Amino acid sequence: MTTERLQFGSATADITPDRPVFLGGYGIGPVRKCTGIASRLYVRAAAISLGDSTLAIAAIDTHGLLRAYRHAPGHREISAAAKSERPQIEGILAASTHSHSAPDSTGVWGGLPLPEYERIAEGVVAAITDAIDASEPATFSLGSVRCPDLLRNQCGYPPHDTLDDSLTVISATNERGKALGRIIHFSAHATVASGHEVSSDWYGAIASRLDESLSGTSLVLPGAIGRTQPAIRGDGSQRAVTNYASRVFDKAVEAIDSSAPLLIDGIGFATEPVKLRISNPLLKGISRLIKRDEPVNETAACVARIGPVLLAGFPGEVYPNIGDAMRRETPDSTILPVSLTGDQVGYLIYPANSYGRILRDAYKNDNSYFCPSPRAGETLLGSALRMIRGFDELT
Repeated sequence: MTTERLQFGSATADITPDRPVFLGGYGIGPVRKCTGIASRLYVRAAAISLGDSTLAIAAIDTHGLLRAYRHAPGHREISAAAKSERPQIEGILAASTHSHSAPDSTGVWGGLPLPEYERIAEGVVAAITDAIDASEPATFSLGSVRCPDLLRNQCGYPPHDTLDDSLTVISATNERGKALGRIIHFSAHATVASGHEVSSDWYGAIASRLDESLSGTSLVLPGAIGRTQPAIRGDGSQRAVTNYASRVFDKAVEAIDSSAPLLIDGIGFATEPVKLRISNPLLKGISRLIKRDEPVNETAACVARIGPVLLAGFPGEVYPNIGDAMRRETPDSTILPVSLTGDQVGYLIYPANSYGRILRDAYKNDNSYFCPSPRAGETLLGSALRMIRGFDELT
């Protein structure tokens, strides 16, 4: 297989609500109904194709979308609808950008009316299908830079005194040298914006600026965002969002400028259903209240392979230690863990024996409140590694 046969396409769909909705992420319960729009919300999608197979990747400007609801479409229905319209799709890696000033699609902070869930679902399907239809022959490059000054650790003690501070960019260019789009992976919460206005936070701000500067569509995927916050948050205004996004933008441009050709010998997708042992009674109760169609312990992990780059999708907020463990096991690949992919089950703390220390910090942060169980991260890590080894066996 050669890179000449590879194709890339990208597209967007606007999913900004047209009515007041509850925003997710701060406080608890229905306490923040939006009063205005600080920035538009989008689904940004990319399609990478090789022969008759296509990988679809999407970044969704919402707080977190469940795998399945009893009353509304979730990731399960979105995947089925997209594959029905474009049967060549081998797999879909769709992640919520987790803006804490985006609509509360999880249901924990008030939830959304059915038309807003439908708007999100239709937007994801439209962006994916449009990206496939826009595909054209492309070459790829990969660049990465360190950004330790842009991140803050909520837990500054062993084994949680390190962060995943790399910003990585996969770029696609057509045969005429025009930029078609890019996938950015960075590990910081979307918690710069606050207040009562809808905002895509720094994820949307940097994506829009890159699109204007370089052409094509930019997807920003949430990396190992568990216990990781932006180092510069300001007063929660859109000006503060722009300020932080500008710092990340500069690093993204640096990564793009220093990138090297990415030789892709194949693409692939694997997914595995996972059943977690839930020990957190709070999440069990929340699962019933938010109209989840499946028990909170029923979820899935996935891995998308783009040559030597592996996007490992986790259905919650990944702790950086999980990424470190994956890289130790697969040192010859570029491992990029992606949070909030295909579901939202909470914080994925790892290793399990560190949970007690996180629990003692409950008065400072909510990581233990929204962790399904001490071993959830360990279980999902095992699932991801099995899928990665499956790719190794094929190659």
